[in-house]
Amino acid sequence: MSDETNDLRARLDRERAKIGNTAFNKPATNATNGKDDNEILRLAKLSTIHYDKEREASAEKLGVRIATLDSAVKAERSKITKEQTDFLPHWNNEPWPERVDGAVLLNRLRGHFLRHVVLPKHADVALALWALRTWVFDCFDVTPYLAITSPTRRCGKTVLMTILYWLCRRAKKNDHMSKASIYRSVEAEQPTLILDEVGWVVDMKDERQGILCGGFERLGFVEICEGEGADITTKRYSTYCPKAFGLIGKLTPTLMDRSIDIRMQRKGKGDKVERLRRRDNPDHQEFRRQCLRWADDNREALATIAPKEPAGLNDRAFDAWEPLLAIAECVGGDWPKLAIEAARALSGGESAGEERGVEVKAKGYRRAHFEDAFSRYLTPPDGGQNDATRQIEGARACERANADETGTSAAFCKRAENNLHGNEKCKKPANDEGLHACTLRNPQPDDKHQSGHPIGASRPFRSDVEDDLTIPKSLDRRGEICAQCGRPGTVTEVWFGDRQAFVHPHCRDAWRAAQDAVFNQRSRLDAGSSL
Repeated sequence: MSDETNDLRARLDRERAKIGNTAFNKPATNATNGKDDNEILRLAKLSTIHYDKEREASAEKLGVRIATLDSAVKAERSKITKEQTDFLPHWNNEPWPERVDGAVLLNRLRGHFLRHVVLPKHADVALALWALRTWVFDCFDVTPYLAITSPTRRCGKTVLMTILYWLCRRAKKNDHMSKASIYRSVEAEQPTLILDEVGWVVDMKDERQGILCGGFERLGFVEICEGEGADITTKRYSTYCPKAFGLIGKLTPTLMDRSIDIRMQRKGKGDKVERLRRRDNPDHQEFRRQCLRWADDNREALATIAPKEPAGLNDRAFDAWEPLLAIAECVGGDWPKLAIEAARALSGGESAGEERGVEVKAKGYRRAHFEDAFSRYLTPPDGGQNDATRQIEGARACERANADETGTSAAFCKRAENNLHGNEKCKKPANDEGLHACTLRNPQPDDKHQSGHPIGASRPFRSDVEDDLTIPKSLDRRGEICAQCGRPGTVTEVWFGDRQAFVHPHCRDAWRAAQDAVFNQRSRLDAGSSL
């Protein structure tokens, strides 16, 4: 072997040794840094008291000053808090890189809602403004709720709630929330709560009602005791955040008064919409980024806008619509006009006034004429003993025409029940418990008595009502699907608490019994979760 070859090999060995030493030393440095990072992460997860006990020893172990260690631990804790706060993937959004035209953004949001859901007139305007408002809700003193209601199933509520879940700021969709989870979540995360088909929102006795009603304004708080023994202190939690409710029927009166009501209906044969997939998609991500950028650029401008109260809205309705009107005014273009028209159509204006007028007229008619109508149903043509079936039929006839005034219909039904059991003295119940108990204990007659005349009656069913008053269309509908049996036919409006549906007359008792069972089951679940 030549000397030249030996020299070449020696040079290669020296180069390999240099490379080997470098590769060996670098991982050692990374390993050291990794141990330091793990130690800082461990310290950041400790409580304040435990960290104070270990900080001096840990600083000496890491070879740093205590102040340096404190800064590193503080930074790590901030990172952990942010990760815990933004725990849903669609909460992490970067602002859109370019300035966003608000009018264009709202028009695109309207189109997105209409592409996937059949909506009432003006609802697309309200939904677009409401979704954008969730990104700037902290700029206002009031946050209007969104009540997405329907008379029966399969009206598009869940699809609409899903769209809101992907478009709104920090939206979280829950089927159940305990009292503590609501105010702790609102305080820590300031989310948009999407609550779909949760029974407790219509339970007046549920403690969470106060949290929901108070969270309508910035001054809504819950104050609780924390700690043990001598260390007990009080702490206030904010309940102020946007909330959207989806349900069959109506919310409690107080919540409805704080909400913008979107009344959904089943789509007709000619209504075509694009199917919505439940998962996130690039369109939703782009909307969120653009909403975030618009919010960042317009917060200061929104703080200076004070919309004028439009004619046709009461004080509470204007409270609910003021943030949306301010956004529309900030955006400009056609949006101020569109927002005012939507506010009047959905929360006031001529249509709402006409509806209230019909209700007042109907209530006046009931007070003046229903007792006479009821007595005619109770009294047989021959003047003999009252027939029990006729009594119940008469009570239910009044109930159908008097669906919106449960106190009066309960009195009629209670009178029938008392007469049925030989009690001459009738006591008017304070609520609809007598009505519910009576209808459950006394089943409807079979179908053949429902198609024309009540048993023993000599005139058409409900003719005394129809002659003197045009009942609102919502009380009696033909050719629709029964919410209980799913078959088409003539359906009537029926209520269970604040829950509304349209069912066949002979399906009312079965529907009420089913609602009662669901309500009892949910009450047991809620009671178990609060223990």
